[in-house]
Amino acid sequence: MSRSTGFNCVISIDSNDISGKSNEVTLDFESPDIEEVGGFAEAWEILVGGNITKWSLSINGVYDGAASEIDSILFGLLGGGMVTLDHLRPQGTGTGLPEYSAATVASGIGVIMQSYNVPISRTGAIKWSAKFAGSGQVTRAQQA
Repeated sequence: MSRSTGFNCVISIDSNDISGKSNEVTLDFESPDIEEVGGFAEAWEILVGGNITKWSLSINGVYDGAASEIDSILFGLLGGGMVTLDHLRPQGTGTGLPEYSAATVASGIGVIMQSYNVPISRTGAIKWSAKFAGSGQVTRAQQA
């Protein structure tokens, strides 16, 4: 698969395609349970890791406060509990391209909004950012 830009990125959360309302997406994976287990006499750090992977999703874009636009969509997710990450398609839609999803809320698999920010300055465009905590396993598959 070739390298590409994010120009065609497609993202849908809670049945809302927010691709055209977003301009930056970060899907972040980390293993939070790495522990240092070396003794006092160890000259080098000794690490062990577990099986727990933590993931999150950050999205940014340019603000639109009209009805049914991004502010209405994201504000509606605040305090609403878990919703689906229907899909994140970094290279767009197409056969064989990768797709990430977490869309089984009944089984505890989805995203929960952690924060929604709308910084406003006198001289610049109004922008927004949202951060979601991932719950359960995110699935990576090739689009059919």
